[in-house]
Amino acid sequence: ITTNEEASDFDICHPKIIVKSSYGCKISKLETVAVFFNTFAWLIGVIFIVFGLYNLMLGGRMFRLTIILFSIASTIAITCLVFFFFIQMEDVPQKYILLILFSSGSIGALLGYFLVKTIKFGIFIIGCWTGVVLAISLDSLIFSQLGVPYILYIMIAIFVITFGWLACKYYEYVLIFSSSILGAYFFIRGISLEFGG
Repeated sequence: ITTNEEASDFDICHPKIIVKSSYGCKISKLETVAVFFNTFAWLIGVIFIVFGLYNLMLGGRMFRLTIILFSIASTIAITCLVFFFFIQMEDVPQKYILLILFSSGSIGALLGYFLVKTIKFGIFIIGCWTGVVLAISLDSLIFSQLGVPYILYIMIAIFVITFGWLACKYYEYVLIFSSSILGAYFFIRGISLEFGG
């Protein structure tokens, strides 16, 4: 008790306990992005469905375009992490989020153009995405029930390194495997965004 007002309210039979804890504080501002994605869930669902079908049917054959698309996705994902997790921007208007996403997507397309020139590095990016998707899928199916902290991040790191390395060494096989896995994941994720689940 630090003030007279608090002292006057003190009741020995009904003590008031005030606790300050960092666990009650926000650790990121990703909810700003979450609100944006929830608002445009139908549009993102359509994009995921089209992207998933493309990867399932043409991802391996039109691998140059696939590299560019995953370069765009990677740049957008990294931008969201930097702006809304590390920098912790809060209460950003949706029009500015759209501008950030469009700008990062444009930069990703430009980077993808150069990645196409170095095929193996482009396939490496796709391999890393495969690792992320498999880690998230395994976590949601198995490990999230165990309540082990940070297991998702550990799995992402292991899977990204593993599939990134495999993509560099066996890029043709990894491209076939990755395009099918990623295509199925994004297609199902898009369906769930459109119809719930």
